[in-house]
Amino acid sequence: MLNLNINLTSKKWLIVGGGKVATRRVKKILDEMGEVKLVSPKITTTLERLEEKNKNLKIIKRKFRKSDIEKQDFILACTDDKKINKDIAAYGKSKKIFVCNASDKEDNDFFFTSTVNVNKDIKINFSTNGKNASFTKLIRMTLEKDLKKRIIELYKKVK
Repeated sequence: MLNLNINLTSKKWLIVGGGKVATRRVKKILDEMGEVKLVSPKITTTLERLEEKNKNLKIIKRKFRKSDIEKQDFILACTDDKKINKDIAAYGKSKKIFVCNASDKEDNDFFFTSTVNVNKDIKINFSTNGKNASFTKLIRMTLEKDLKKRIIELYKKVK
């Protein structure tokens, strides 16, 4: 896998599923100005609140349909049904759309990284290629707690 930072402004995301994983991913995508269409019969209360506040989030409360994939740049399949996620991933890939299947680490075109926003100029991403999200979270927390200030000081010296 190649780690990239992609400008998500106006990129279209389809997220299928409305639970905890979807909620975390929606927040991250909206922070980067991506446009999200989320399809799920049930959603978290956090997603409901996010939709009220953000014009880049459209929630459709129903089951996934193949037509939902049209005109999307990225797809995140994160339902609680592994077979549905696999089917969504396969269909998205057949349409040459980048897909992340949250229930199968081997069935992904991309992974989400754990990110530390040190300041407006410095963003550090950590990844285990989807193998151990708990470890990347631990690294992020350690960096935020112990090293963030030192990184900013170093950056000012070499700026």
